[in-house]
Amino acid sequence: MNTQLSAIAGKLNAYRLSQKPTQIIKEVYKGIFQADFYKSIWDEPVLLALQEFVDRDPPNQEVYSAELAFIKNRTAQVVAINDLFAAFLFLTREDLTTVGARIPDQPKASQALALLQANGCLDKIRRSSSQPREKLAAFVDELRKQVPSISEMLTSCFDALCARQELGTVKCLLITQPHRTGVVLPVRTMLQPGSGEVKTVVTTQETFLSAVVRARGALQSRGWLGTDQDIIFSADQTDATYSGSSITVGAAMAMYSSGRKWQFDPYTAFTGDIDIRDNQWRILRVEGIPEKLSAARHAGIRRVVLPRQNQTDVPPDCTGLQLVLVDDIKELLSNLTLSQDAAPADTVQQRKIALMHAHCSAQGSQVSAARSIQNGLQFAITPAIDDELTISIYNTGAHTPKQHQKSQFNKLLALLNGCDAPDTPLQSVQKTFNIKNTELREQIKRQFEALRPSEIRTEQYCDYSFTYENGKEKLVVKQYTSGKLQLQGYAGPLYRHALEIIIPQYNLHFPTATLNIADYLSSAKQEVNTKPKEAAPEVAIALPHIGTDESGKGDYFGPLVIAGVWVDESLQNSLAQLGVRDSKELSDRRCQELASAIREICPGKYQVVIEISPEKYNQLHEQLLREKRNLNHLLAWGHARAIESLLTRQECKQAIADQFGDEKYITSKLMEKSRAINLLQTPKAERFIAVAAASILARDHFLNRLSQLSKEAGFNLPKGASPEAITTARQIIQKHGADVLRKYAKLHFKTTASVLAQQ
Repeated sequence: MNTQLSAIAGKLNAYRLSQKPTQIIKEVYKGIFQADFYKSIWDEPVLLALQEFVDRDPPNQEVYSAELAFIKNRTAQVVAINDLFAAFLFLTREDLTTVGARIPDQPKASQALALLQANGCLDKIRRSSSQPREKLAAFVDELRKQVPSISEMLTSCFDALCARQELGTVKCLLITQPHRTGVVLPVRTMLQPGSGEVKTVVTTQETFLSAVVRARGALQSRGWLGTDQDIIFSADQTDATYSGSSITVGAAMAMYSSGRKWQFDPYTAFTGDIDIRDNQWRILRVEGIPEKLSAARHAGIRRVVLPRQNQTDVPPDCTGLQLVLVDDIKELLSNLTLSQDAAPADTVQQRKIALMHAHCSAQGSQVSAARSIQNGLQFAITPAIDDELTISIYNTGAHTPKQHQKSQFNKLLALLNGCDAPDTPLQSVQKTFNIKNTELREQIKRQFEALRPSEIRTEQYCDYSFTYENGKEKLVVKQYTSGKLQLQGYAGPLYRHALEIIIPQYNLHFPTATLNIADYLSSAKQEVNTKPKEAAPEVAIALPHIGTDESGKGDYFGPLVIAGVWVDESLQNSLAQLGVRDSKELSDRRCQELASAIREICPGKYQVVIEISPEKYNQLHEQLLREKRNLNHLLAWGHARAIESLLTRQECKQAIADQFGDEKYITSKLMEKSRAINLLQTPKAERFIAVAAASILARDHFLNRLSQLSKEAGFNLPKGASPEAITTARQIIQKHGADVLRKYAKLHFKTTASVLAQQ
């Protein structure tokens, strides 16, 4: 804060406490009107005090009407911007777009905030481990990009806010005597090497000095402050002589700020005593809560930390104040220094729907009510001019279409496409922490519970076992009674969220710890995609053509399914817009969603699915063995049948299949009339849209049949050929007998030998 502004702030404070302010009034008006200095004021506490001053002792209205109108408008702007800053930091119940709508003459601010909320940008900033000032800087930067017209206002308010902040400084709420007036008093501490002595550079009474000493003791008891540091304590001068114990909590936070290099936000004020109760340092009740809260509201404070014991002293009307009631310093620091966003993050589907609404609102387009479709929701986007666009957003978070020939729709689709790339890449997770402290374990557990696990299991030797799923992500969190906390699964954003719960809590509990979230994520990123991808040879295939693929070949239970899809240029483009790709890259749910969409785009004459049930598969495989032929002949037969079936419905001269052997395997199985087709077998054939679509249809059919077979068997038949498959097969044999297994499983798998080994 510059010298002239500091002088005016001091005079306004003196005016509030003075009984004979005539001389002060003259000095204030001279200071603000000289050279139009009032136009350069963006500091909220000064403007609030100035507005109160003008209302109580106004100058000549005829002479200064324009100046007074300017001050009133500037105050409204600055209060609205600071309301927005505080709402962003504190995660208030009021939606940011509602707060943004109150900024005078800035109608686009609310729309920009809706977009930033919907695309996850604000959540990313909020959940970071950065300090409040750094978070606000990132927020201001993002909002300035969206609304250039608000840039000067945002920057000026942020700069004024930063000018008031410094390490070791916090705001305390006190009562002055004898008039019991509440005041907001900035207090400052500085630490220097020494023997732990407390030195104050303001006039104080013994009760005040004793309060500062108790604050020091409470911090030292938890390791947040060293015993070899002298504490130099000061406060802004007023006419009052400082006394009482209300300053103790604020003094402790000022010392914490100096010692731990943590800068508290300027919207928070503290009041409360600290003393030992039942062998523990506790935050205790103080007097004058109504007067202190009134002073806080007049000074632009939005959050007040006070003892829980004072809860009954809080007046009914505390509009505009967020109250943080605490019993001890650990609870206080958890509330103020750790991210409080423990609520489950929006699913990708929810984010996309919110983003769609925000974008359409900004563009003036209408969005229909959601229409339920299989595994998702569908919306019609209707602009003022032009045809409407239909968008399907599935439960997994996927959406269609991916692109559009019209630029106005492509902007929206590009925003939705951006939601598909998580900030934290999906990766295999296998991390373990040692959490032996009971209090810390309970705090971490509460935050994981707040994330609403998709599954909670009771396991031997575990305090808890939580499973979280979101789209392709799956993360299992287990706290063992031994103290080991294990994270395991395949996740990206979920993994980061788990680290954001564990690491800050651990560092707060053990002040000398230096765990860093970025270290865990950077090491994980280095493990991702370490194997170079084999580049598939580029091959040009004329349209139309047929693509075939199979599913179930590597699954012990369930059928072998082969599918084929015929595409021309139009169908290929439509499938590409759906986001069709190799089914092995998709979750089961996404496969089923896309399969439904593919069947709509490619009705019966364009696609075919052939199923070889487990029982039929076993018969054919036994026949092949007798004929001294291998599984490739069975696969070739299935692919050939799919191609032939499509050729009876559509003309075509080209077909593509994934390479599983000599292409003669398939051509030899084609009937005479179909052998003229040009067949290409190539590695990674799923890069062709027709083959990828066939792989999705085949996998969808396999999953549906596996579910039906599970109901028939009375057991959940697992995919793959894992140890779980062995266990399930033994259960089937135990219940139905060994002969029944051939109805559900492919018996030539080595799994069968393991199943029968102990029967």
